[in-house]
Amino acid sequence: DTFKKIGELYDVEVCRIQAVRKNGKIVSSTWLRRLIADGKIKKAGELLRRPVSVLGTVVRGDDRGKRLGIPTANVDPHQEVIPLPGVYAVKVDVDGRIYDGVLNIGFRPTFYGRSSKKRKEPDIEVHLLGFTGHLYGRLIEIFFIEKLRREKRFRNEAALLRQIGVDKERAKAVLGSPAILRRIKRYKNI
Repeated sequence: DTFKKIGELYDVEVCRIQAVRKNGKIVSSTWLRRLIADGKIKKAGELLRRPVSVLGTVVRGDDRGKRLGIPTANVDPHQEVIPLPGVYAVKVDVDGRIYDGVLNIGFRPTFYGRSSKKRKEPDIEVHLLGFTGHLYGRLIEIFFIEKLRREKRFRNEAALLRQIGVDKERAKAVLGSPAILRRIKRYKNI
């Protein structure tokens, strides 16, 4: 009713629609946030009719990924709800171009695992497959397609790099479906 009054004031037509329901339950932002926070990104994506996404600004990190030969974009998210820590196969929108990627949300236990160095907040960092260049200060949108594994601590950098190679190959297999890209493009109108 409030929107109708405002619409009349500004000569804008306001139409009331019925709530979207799934199995008799109203699909609400509260329900979606809870699913995302609980790590149920596939279920949330089904309700959204597109993959769960997070907008964020690329910020400077400690350049460890670059030093290891796997540069990452460190992301300061603009949302309060992000998926649980772990490694994900993702699609990333950079200025309207969609890249495949491998993303880690977590505490970097291989490097910060000792109690004196433990991080208090999870970091979000994404490696874009096939991307070259710098992203600092740019807004990107990350689409979470599938969780590949939980975050874990490795004995050393060599073991971590081997696992990242496995993660990249698994992500490529997951992200190869043209249907995923079609859903994102339909949502983004690109």
